[in-house]
Amino acid sequence: MVLIISVNPARANERDQETVLVPLKLAKFAASHYVKRFYSETKWKFFNAETYYDLDEQPIVYAIVLISTNADKSTTAKIKKNITKQYLSIQAFRKAIQSAKNELISGKAKMEKIAFIQRQMSEAVKSLKRTDRYLTLLCGATEEHVPVILAYRGLPVHMTTLPDIEDKISKNNEIQGLLPSKVYYMDMFNQYYSLERYTESVGGQETISEGAELDVKLIDLRGDRVSTLSKKRHAIHEAKKKKIDELEKMPQEKQRLINARKNERKQILKNKWERIKSLYQEEAKGVEVIEMDQSPNKQNEEMRESPILIETETSKKTELPATLPRPHSKR
Repeated sequence: MVLIISVNPARANERDQETVLVPLKLAKFAASHYVKRFYSETKWKFFNAETYYDLDEQPIVYAIVLISTNADKSTTAKIKKNITKQYLSIQAFRKAIQSAKNELISGKAKMEKIAFIQRQMSEAVKSLKRTDRYLTLLCGATEEHVPVILAYRGLPVHMTTLPDIEDKISKNNEIQGLLPSKVYYMDMFNQYYSLERYTESVGGQETISEGAELDVKLIDLRGDRVSTLSKKRHAIHEAKKKKIDELEKMPQEKQRLINARKNERKQILKNKWERIKSLYQEEAKGVEVIEMDQSPNKQNEEMRESPILIETETSKKTELPATLPRPHSKR
């Protein structure tokens, strides 16, 4: 199961100075609360989490992955190996379907053959996503969004689409030799991998080459679009500017109404997060929640607007940071 927790992808220098960063522990707690309400038919435990960023390197969403307690133990490396294996099978099935379409056989026999291959391909897709054992939640990483933006069965998209992205990179002269790195999140339908150039260091570890980030290449998680960080930043800036210009041209009454709605939404979000923090502190001591094992990769709603909270270390109250830290400097 994957939980995605999101933040508004605004430029860091345009953010409210009081924007509050949500700690991963609080996001996990919110996810746990959400899962107990909507996915209680299965017992879950924490598997791992990945931070998604806005275009100014600020955390914006946590992709939280839960695993069924009945599932066999696994590792991220094993999961990636299975995804690649199933992806190759899916590619072979697609070629087989194209080949069947060109066969000189009767229409009925052709349809039956294609339907048989499609059923096999469907099973491979299920095995790739592992909807039977994982749950993904996208959760807000700041208080500018509801605690849980989206939840769905299976592994996160940034993992399941990786073989396809790598294949497309190898065939595109513009980005050949680059490797997917961090994920940039703009909204539920626009997420991008940054593409970096890596070199093998003396110690056998990969490091980013100098000058790799002069203008970072981006590829969307479906592998269909290639862009750059500067172009995306410019597009967002222009869209914001256009919105402001349009608002200023509206009648005063309409401006007041729009601003009132914005303030109302801010207050609703504030109330949601205040309630979550309160529950988080109350349940931090001895309250049974979904078991969340320590992740091997610790770093790494509007749809259902319910308050959400997660596992915390017992008998400890965690102080939540008041403001968002400064953006990271470029590597």
